[in-house]
This record gives sequence, structure tokens and C-alpha cells, in this order.
Amino acid sequence: MDFEEMLAEHRQAVERFVKFRLPSPADAEDILQDVFVTAYHKREQLKNPAAFKPWLLSIARSKCHDYFRDRAGKMEIPLDDLMENTLSYGRFGLTHQDTVQDALMHLGNQDQQILYLFFWRQWPPEGNCGAAANSPGHGEKPAAYGQNAFQNPVHGNDGNG
Repeated sequence: MDFEEMLAEHRQAVERFVKFRLPSPADAEDILQDVFVTAYHKREQLKNPAAFKPWLLSIARSKCHDYFRDRAGKMEIPLDDLMENTLSYGRFGLTHQDTVQDALMHLGNQDQQILYLFFWRQWPPEGNCGAAANSPGHGEKPAAYGQNAFQNPVHGNDGNG
């Protein structure tokens, strides 16, 4: 089997591999093109044609790693990557899902107030945890109580949320 036939046989697997790992479809297409060109130039290094797919996937993995190394070196994060909204497939098709708001809405009112006080009002001041003794966490810092309540909704739900 020649290079083109093997590539045609495994192309879809490589495309899935790369597109699953990269956030941008345009960047994924660029990386795929680079993978196929590199594989063509290095085809003589492939000793066992039965190992073509793993060999091709290792090139794709290496190119994906290079992509993220290059991106991290620039320390540039597109605003699209910082969105709190995610796309979700549901009964009504593709919709936006506000993950932070949804998570907060699953907390009880008391837990929401604790998180508000801790993150926006910096409550309690460092070294002053006496006020926290009256909190539902019985002496826990508000952030720890909020985290425990979020991880175990039965523990922190006061029934109001």
C-alpha cells in the first residue's frame, strides 16, 4: 500500500484527534496540513507500514504540543477563550449556557451570600475569623464553607435556593 492510500485510510482518525485537542477550527486545519506535509517528507523513516496510524498520530500529537508551546510562549489568550458562556447541545438545539451563573443558582441563598461576602467584600478580614463562628460552617472560613457546600449540595442548601 502506498503513502496516499494509507493516508486516505487514516485521515479521518487524525482529523478527529487534532480537532478534538485544538480550540480553533482554523488552527486545527493549519495543524492538520502541517501534519500531512511532515508525514510526507518523513515517510522514508517509517519502517513498518502496519504502524502507519500510530506513527501519523504521534506526528499529530507532536504538532499539537508545538502549537500549545508556541501559544503559551506568546502569553496571548483570545477573549473568546475567556467567555463564561459555553455552547451546549440540548433538546432545543445549540444554546449558550452561562456556567458560572448556573453553578451559583444551584447554591442556597446563604451559600450565595457567603461567596458574595468573601469574594466581593473580602469578609472576614485576614486574622479575624471570629465572625465566621456564627456561619453555618461553624468556624470554617466562608470560602471553605462555600466550596464544601458546592461540592456537596445537601450539606449547604438551606432550601431557599
